[in-house]
Amino acid sequence: MRLAGISAAVKAALSVVLVGLLQAQGTRLYGGGGWFWVQYSGLMGLGPVVDGLRAQGLSFSAPSGFAGIGGGGGGYLGRIHIGGEGGYFFGGKVGGGAGWARLGYFFPLRGGFIIMPVGIIGGGGLTLQIRDDGTAVSFGQVATTSVPIQSLSTGGMLTGAAIEVQKNLGGFLLGLSAGYLTGPSWKDWETAEGRRLTDGPRVSPGMPYVRLQIGGGGWASPEK
Repeated sequence: MRLAGISAAVKAALSVVLVGLLQAQGTRLYGGGGWFWVQYSGLMGLGPVVDGLRAQGLSFSAPSGFAGIGGGGGGYLGRIHIGGEGGYFFGGKVGGGAGWARLGYFFPLRGGFIIMPVGIIGGGGLTLQIRDDGTAVSFGQVATTSVPIQSLSTGGMLTGAAIEVQKNLGGFLLGLSAGYLTGPSWKDWETAEGRRLTDGPRVSPGMPYVRLQIGGGGWASPEK
């Protein structure tokens, strides 16, 4: 009975969305906006790094996720959204940043909402802390001390996709985005000091995320 009730509720919600989409097929919206965002992202695909470091005797475990903060914006041109975003990532044993262009196709809904699939392309990078050694070193030993490598960085192209819902609150924008970013075949590695590492493992990190957008702007239909 409980499953039947949940199924009926899901069907009702889908029906409302579909009716809204059908009623909005002829609507065109124009405007723009900018927003601040916060997110949480998972992190996958670092197995080759873990295996390579453990083979050298390091007890490294890949971080499972990280938080992020940044900004973005764009324009709403009929049914097309064009814009960009960028930000910083931070978490236990991982940090980084990225920037990307956005291209979406949106569907106006009742109540000032739009829903849109968004394609993403850009670039970014991640830094992994592979050791946690805070041993003090005398300033007089800076030139002679051999310090083990503490962190590794890699990066490259980013691609991804998302589904977003945004709400126009009369000059105030609120949005929610659920998506997936991936870095296809990152293979260039360097240390925190900028020393290039050869023969590094090839990785394709996967980053599923949920992002909250808060900002200003809006859209309107010239037909009204």
